[in-house]
Amino acid sequence: LVLGGEPKPASGNLLLDELLGAHLHWVEASQRNQRLAQLSVDLQAAGRHPYKIPVGGSNPLGALGYVLAMFELQEQLKKLSLAVDHILFPTSSGGTQAGLMLGNKVTVMDSQLVGISIDKDVINHHGLDEQILMLVNRTADMLNVEDHFTADDVILNRNYVYINDYSDLDI
Repeated sequence: LVLGGEPKPASGNLLLDELLGAHLHWVEASQRNQRLAQLSVDLQAAGRHPYKIPVGGSNPLGALGYVLAMFELQEQLKKLSLAVDHILFPTSSGGTQAGLMLGNKVTVMDSQLVGISIDKDVINHHGLDEQILMLVNRTADMLNVEDHFTADDVILNRNYVYINDYSDLDI
């Protein structure tokens, strides 16, 4: 696992990673993709066959899990005789939002999806909208869904990004 940040005491998922014997590679968050790519090359050179999962699982296969989650949500809402008109969720690398968007379309739930950006690094690069759009359309292609999404379909709220350095605040 290539993890961004400094090593810390294991708890939660990190504890499970360690208990299950995962090899942890700590790097600066901005270097995760580069280290992941190099690690994949190194493992291949050693005769291994790695399957590279991008940060956040944000590829069409990862987004597919959230398409399926929308089917599950629709089924649960039907059993409870509930309807929702808005769904809010955190978004960082785009896979969750892409999958939920496609799932919303194919289930015909017609809820408004609002991604709440939680990653300061992503917000500063303003590439998240494009990442989500690319992922949702590639996932739609994977499922042979003919309808495609446009930038207008991506609803992304950047007002609640976690700030741990208050020098960024204009107060």
